[in-house]
Amino acid sequence: MTVPATSASAATGVASGRYEGTSSAISRSGTWGSLEGTGDSAREVVRATKTGSYAQLTFNSTGVKWVARKGPFFGIARVLIDGVAQGTVDLYSSTTKYQQVVFARTGLTAGTHTIRIERIGQKNSASPTSDVTVDAIDVVDKIAPAKLTGLSASPGRLGTTVRWTASTAGDLRTYRVYRTGNGETKRLISTQSVTKPTFLDITRQTGASYTYTVTAVDRGGNESPAASIGSVTAATLTSSQPRTRYANCPSATVEVGNFSQLKAAVAASKPGTVIRMRPGTYVGYVLLPNSGTAERPIWLCGPRTAIIERENAGAGFAVHVENADHVIVSGMTIRKATQAVAVSSSAHVTVSDIYATNIGQEAIKIRYGTTDSAIIGNTIRNTGTVRPEFGEGVYLGTSPVKWCEYTKCAPDRSDRNLVAYNDIAGTRSDPIEAKQGTTGGSIIGNRIDGGSLTEVTSLTYVKGNDYLVRDNVGTNAKGDAFIANFDVAANPDWGKRNVFVNNSATVTRPGYGVYVRTGYGNLVACNNTVSGSGSDRTNVECRK
Repeated sequence: MTVPATSASAATGVASGRYEGTSSAISRSGTWGSLEGTGDSAREVVRATKTGSYAQLTFNSTGVKWVARKGPFFGIARVLIDGVAQGTVDLYSSTTKYQQVVFARTGLTAGTHTIRIERIGQKNSASPTSDVTVDAIDVVDKIAPAKLTGLSASPGRLGTTVRWTASTAGDLRTYRVYRTGNGETKRLISTQSVTKPTFLDITRQTGASYTYTVTAVDRGGNESPAASIGSVTAATLTSSQPRTRYANCPSATVEVGNFSQLKAAVAASKPGTVIRMRPGTYVGYVLLPNSGTAERPIWLCGPRTAIIERENAGAGFAVHVENADHVIVSGMTIRKATQAVAVSSSAHVTVSDIYATNIGQEAIKIRYGTTDSAIIGNTIRNTGTVRPEFGEGVYLGTSPVKWCEYTKCAPDRSDRNLVAYNDIAGTRSDPIEAKQGTTGGSIIGNRIDGGSLTEVTSLTYVKGNDYLVRDNVGTNAKGDAFIANFDVAANPDWGKRNVFVNNSATVTRPGYGVYVRTGYGNLVACNNTVSGSGSDRTNVECRK
């Protein structure tokens, strides 16, 4: 078969790598055909059939190899480097030999060079033709890329972000990231794409100090000198929030013993108010509409023997924090309500150490742009008794189908909320769910049981962005346990960059411990574990 001649390769030169004889990077002049063969590099070689024909490659490297097919029907070629003859190569062989390195030159100065392979019309007397073959040209070098610059490391909630200035090496293949510290010797923790001069270390231990080393590797396998940054201490997770736990409720500024007194106290509350409930049952709707301050929050505290309830599990909210900041609801039992606690359009609100049970829908609901709030140390049981499909334990945000009804068709930006150290069981729907529209939350150290699930199979379902899901222990998942995935057709901007670290789960049916949407920056550490028949850790490659 005749192969057309091609134009000269770029003056700047190609980088290291293999270039097949048919590649457009190799220019060909004169008359060329091709031969197919299963032993050839790409199952095909090009063949010069007229004297004066040549193949030429301009490259930017320090070495080059010509790979050819030798055999009983081939002749002698001349090789030139940068226009200077390097000698001749006889391609005759009594038997056919594939992928033979018939010429090699290394030690060239760094920069642009050209190799030319010419059919000169000479041959071994045993060969019937003077034809010349080119299977491939390998561009090689032994010069490593320069040491990287601009290396920095920034500890954060999701992990430690390591950044560096992109290498200018023309033949760059990858970056390598190494880590040393916290009792471990230097080890490779990631290879990064040349388009991503950054790495998020999600497996570091909080509070531990590390040294990060990054190198650049070219296509020839040459690795640059190491660039290092040391004494980087991983951010400590402040998930216990001790100031807002029931044990830290201050002395009362007002004590209440019945619902009328409770309603009056919350209506009159102001920064620094501490409402303490005496044991007893309080029947009715408790609205907290007033704000405290960071230093003087409003507290509503009650022992477990102080019980807030509604007339029945479908009667509405029991406790509602609305348009109020720096409010703490802590300690009491809440039962027999549509939602135990709802927080709407508020900030810096804490719901801690309550016992929520016999709830018609969700136990604790955070919505309508509520930010920087915490749900800590609560015990949740028996949700979804009226509407099982809405029977989540903790629910962050608003369903996208309700955005036009409640948030002016915009996402519900209930961001940076913390769900930590809760004990959740007996829910009909997801024990923890974070909806599309929410960003930057943390779900840490919860104990979750899916034994009562009827509407879903998962234990934690993240549909928002940039969540940290860490150190949770789940049991009785009925499929995939921890999820960051959904049908993205209507909401393509969500379900991204979520991080799953050190979660454990047992599954009662085949499923993944962690299942994430692929291609959108979701990361899963290899220290997540799962047990159960037919189960696997995750659907993506995990990070060590």
